[in-house]
Amino acid sequence: MVVAYIICAPALFMPYRMRILYINAFSYLLHAPFKLFGKLARFLLNQLNIVEYDRGGSAIALSPMIRPVSRQPGSRVAILYSGGTDSTCAAAVLAERFETIHLLTFYEHATRHSPVPTKNVQLLRKYFAGVTFTHTVLSVDALVRYFWYERFAQTLRFHGFLSLSTPGYSSLSWHVRTIHFCLENGITHVADGLTRELMHFPGHVDEVVNMLRVLYQRYGISYENPVRDWQTPPDHQFIDQVLINRHTSEFVLGDTSSAQRKTTGQYLFDIGIFPHPNLKGTATDFSMQHDCYPFALYNLLAFWGHLTREPYPVFTKKISNLMAFKIEAAHALLDSYRSENTTALSAMVK
Repeated sequence: MVVAYIICAPALFMPYRMRILYINAFSYLLHAPFKLFGKLARFLLNQLNIVEYDRGGSAIALSPMIRPVSRQPGSRVAILYSGGTDSTCAAAVLAERFETIHLLTFYEHATRHSPVPTKNVQLLRKYFAGVTFTHTVLSVDALVRYFWYERFAQTLRFHGFLSLSTPGYSSLSWHVRTIHFCLENGITHVADGLTRELMHFPGHVDEVVNMLRVLYQRYGISYENPVRDWQTPPDHQFIDQVLINRHTSEFVLGDTSSAQRKTTGQYLFDIGIFPHPNLKGTATDFSMQHDCYPFALYNLLAFWGHLTREPYPVFTKKISNLMAFKIEAAHALLDSYRSENTTALSAMVK
């Protein structure tokens, strides 16, 4: 616990880009032994003439969906879209209800060099031939910076080390940018691929999700999570929770089958979009979606700092209080934008 706080403490007072460099450097050092282990394991498998289990599969020929669907004429939805399994599954589920689907991908300074996730957009367009998919890539860098540092002294005073809940600030910036996009384009329905994995992340906590739903409702937008309560693939090892399983692009650990579960990957496999029911954590997975910001420092704070000394409900209550504080700031930005249309938010989303 003490070690976690010592490692996290320097980041508290760093400016924006220096903090990103610090978190990236820490993530790199923490992942390095596991990436080396993965390369060594692959080398040994090759030397022993053992064929590694191929979770990636090969490209498959898609046939457009022919089963009957019920889409309202002119219906539109915006989806927070990373290009990964869960958000692609959410898009596939909603493609049976909406004629036009706006896929929104976000980037910030830390992820500005990530590949644009177009692979699964193309698969969706090919499979759902009767649906219009638009794909828009939007910067949230100014919003992330704002939520990291607005009312900094108050945040630090009342929330302590949880001020470093960087994944919460990123996800909140995505939602604010989505609301702005919807207001600009007359869209009244939003969805995402949120599941019950990574439930220590601020944007995944039930109380925070409910607060976000209220945030959307305030601007006449409904917000849903169509795959929220679907089953998830097998749990990762504890160290994977700290590392976000980054090393498995080289070597696969644990159970590789989710055939008995109603998972997002299983759904995409069953309808013929994915070549395997569980691509998560593979090289294929990383190649088809926008890179995630390294959250190793936050995971260290959560698992080795808070969750070693307090139960999950206590931890999530603290996270919810922090996010409620930040959502107040989001309300102020959006209210000012809607009433004046020439505010700080307008500058942030350029």
